[in-house]
Amino acid sequence: MSAETLLRETVKKVKRGSLIHTDKFKSYDGLVMDGFKYERIDKSVKFARGC
Repeated sequence: MSAETLLRETVKKVKRGSLIHTDKFKSYDGLVMDGFKYERIDKSVKFARGC
């Protein structure tokens, strides 16, 4: 999915100012500029620990 499509759909479905947890997919980088807060999760670390 392109960054443009991802951000467009996020803006339509998620309230601005919401905290979004994402993986390290670069297309999420624009979330901050669109008024969202986000934290990146390294799935290889989290899932390796069983979290």
